[in-house]
Amino acid sequence: MYLKEPFIIKGNSHSDSRGVLKFNNDFDLTRVKRVYSISNSQINNVRGWQGHLIEKRWFMAVDGVFKINVAAIRDWPLINRDQNPSSFTLENNADVLYVPEGHVTRIEQVSIKGSLMVFADYFLKEIDDEYRLELDYFSKS
Repeated sequence: MYLKEPFIIKGNSHSDSRGVLKFNNDFDLTRVKRVYSISNSQINNVRGWQGHLIEKRWFMAVDGVFKINVAAIRDWPLINRDQNPSSFTLENNADVLYVPEGHVTRIEQVSIKGSLMVFADYFLKEIDDEYRLELDYFSKS
């Protein structure tokens, strides 16, 4: 069972003479209905704040390094502007960031190259559940 707060599902790797195998045996994909990737056109390109009251998301850096800030929006539209969003860094190591319902994310690619896989538990347009805020909405982000 997943928690109501974001957390990292740790990945792992194995290397031998043939190369490196990266894996995440603890990431349960049974709830996932949709997968897409984000590749920014330039470094330090920022996306967000965007999130969902119902939908869950999982993020995995396939290439490069991404900084993902996460803030609670459970009391939409009365969102605490003074909250200190959580910050997570994802690298190409098979770690997965779980972001439960009731949160918004701000995604920044911090490496020159990067590709971020996003997993969602609803199909596109299956529900009306998208919330957006200005990039500077939280004073401490």
